[in-house]
Amino acid sequence: MTAGQPRVPLGSLSEVESRLVAAGRRGVELVCGTARPDELSGGRDGAHVIRAELIRELLLGRFGELDPRGVRVRGARVTGVLDLSYVRTTTGLHLIGCWCEQPFVVRGARLPRLHLSASHVRELVGDGLRVDGNVRLDEGFTATGNGAGGAVGLVDAHITGALRFDGARLANDSGPALDADRLRVDGGMFVRDGFTAVAAGERGAIRLLDARVTGPLELDTARLANDSGPALVADGLRVDGGMFLGDGFTATGHSARGTIVLRGAHVTGALKFDTAQLVNSRGLLLDLLDVQAGSVFLPAGVVCPSGADTPAACAVPTSTVDLDGLRYTALGAVSWQQWLHLVRRHTTAYRAGPYQQLAAVRRAAGHDGDARDILIAQQEDLRARGRIGGRFATVVHWLWGALAGYGYRAGRLALALLVVLALAGDMGWWAGHTATGPGRHAAQHTTSSATPGAACSTLEQIGLGIDRGLPLGSTGIRTYCDLDTTSPAGQWFTLAIWILQTLVWALATLAVAGYTGLVRKIT
Repeated sequence: MTAGQPRVPLGSLSEVESRLVAAGRRGVELVCGTARPDELSGGRDGAHVIRAELIRELLLGRFGELDPRGVRVRGARVTGVLDLSYVRTTTGLHLIGCWCEQPFVVRGARLPRLHLSASHVRELVGDGLRVDGNVRLDEGFTATGNGAGGAVGLVDAHITGALRFDGARLANDSGPALDADRLRVDGGMFVRDGFTAVAAGERGAIRLLDARVTGPLELDTARLANDSGPALVADGLRVDGGMFLGDGFTATGHSARGTIVLRGAHVTGALKFDTAQLVNSRGLLLDLLDVQAGSVFLPAGVVCPSGADTPAACAVPTSTVDLDGLRYTALGAVSWQQWLHLVRRHTTAYRAGPYQQLAAVRRAAGHDGDARDILIAQQEDLRARGRIGGRFATVVHWLWGALAGYGYRAGRLALALLVVLALAGDMGWWAGHTATGPGRHAAQHTTSSATPGAACSTLEQIGLGIDRGLPLGSTGIRTYCDLDTTSPAGQWFTLAIWILQTLVWALATLAVAGYTGLVRKIT
């Protein structure tokens, strides 16, 4: 030890540890060997072994000033707990291809960067960690955990650069693989290239509750698995870029909460599930309750393979999604008919919101006819799965749909009204041709006419039926041509026309209500 050099706090250093101290001062990488991390796990070669405590002492400056490029080690076996709790340093830490046999703790620490690419740690505890640059847990990084804290814990951590998990493998047999509630990442989060998370429990394989990612959140080709809970739980997540769960993304869960739970999440860009494979032995695949997204790419085949090209298929759904409160401006990779199929056949219960949102998007695109078809389908689903009332209310609702398209087919109702009035006219003609005695008919001239008791003309008979059928107003024809209510036939015709008149009343009421409702809904 040269004059003026700080006293060594760890006693004698091994040859490789001395080299590490020198490398840290010069800002060069210490290469201990080319063995893989799993090969280092059982090795006792002193040329690869570095005590975790030495790394802590280096970062604390107890071996003198370090180069700004930081402590960089490749191919080492780090012994003991690497505890950097609450350490604040201006030099970064790179452990590349290393094996850390004990937990790596950076709780509350502040570092300029942290790279653990291709390394293995027993557990990474980083709650409250602050990194002013990038964090790389990628290129084959592995972490194993055993408990509620996660194989990797980043609760309340803040990373101003990018967070990379590409190609990482995380496993926890009694808790989450990644526990990152309230995590904040300012440079994008990348969980791709064969990333694997295997976990257990209702807390989920990956947790991102109330996390915020400025930039994209990419999980393409990632694989998440949890045999006793959700695969991804991210309620309240906010992503200021797009969120991508496609190109081979797979998620397997076993939970009534769903495989992917994104309740209340807000994605400014696209929310994409292209080619994703979602599995849940308990049914619910996606919980998108109250999610907001710029656009949604959810191919129908992700939820219903047999209904991907035929929206009428899947009469009995085998998997479900919760779309209530989902807000979006556009749909991609799916037609509106296929999305309607998902809403009708693959949601757990009737909700008005998914229909209203889809109709609003189609209307905004200038397709009012599609919007009407969607809202009619909503009413049909309301009758099938919702609450209308008793049997009478259900029948009335069905009639309203059959005759008026629930107010969205006013033309159909007007046609029905004309048909009923035509029937009333036919009834008047029939009464005028029904004899009730010698020279007498169920409809004939009244005593106010010039020829009392004489048969009405064909035009008068039809006009009488229409006049009788009209609920309001009168053509005046009944002053000289009317039904003979003194005869049984005349009484029966009177009763029949009253029934038609009641039906006209009902149709007219529906027409007014339907028209005003249609104007209100379409505008």
